[in-house]
Amino acid sequence: MFDWIKNNLIIVLLVALAAAMGLAGVQTIRLSHAETRFAEYQTYVAKVNRERVEAFAVDLIAARVVETKLRDQIDDSKRKKDEELAAINGRLRVALDGLRNRPTERSAATGFTTSPAGNPEGATGAQLSGPDGNFLAGEAARADTLRAALTSCYRDYDAARDGLKLYGDGLNK
Repeated sequence: MFDWIKNNLIIVLLVALAAAMGLAGVQTIRLSHAETRFAEYQTYVAKVNRERVEAFAVDLIAARVVETKLRDQIDDSKRKKDEELAAINGRLRVALDGLRNRPTERSAATGFTTSPAGNPEGATGAQLSGPDGNFLAGEAARADTLRAALTSCYRDYDAARDGLKLYGDGLNK
């Protein structure tokens, strides 16, 4: 009887061992499958990240090209404005130099300086007093300065708009 128990115990142990090995095999297969899927997922994520970085690099290069072009256009616009302001200031200096020899007082009756004959000659500007002429020349120069600044602002705005449109068109390709 002892042999029978011993033989059955061995069989039970063998069956239990076989079941444990089968279960371990199934778990190994499941784990291997999970590791394979995880490796595939990591490969996919790496591929997507690489594509995003490449797309970002292309966008960055396009943005730098547009930025450089825009900076050049704005620098050119600033240079043109500075040249125009220098010309305006030069014209103002010439006008003020020409007004130095004008009389400083106006006629009380007409508001104009009087001609040598004593008759006012009208409002041509030739009869303006020195201070009035200086004021008007300064106002004309100020108006020209504002016009030059506005023109420069328009040029800069147009350059920025065109640069953004160019950049946007480059992204939509």
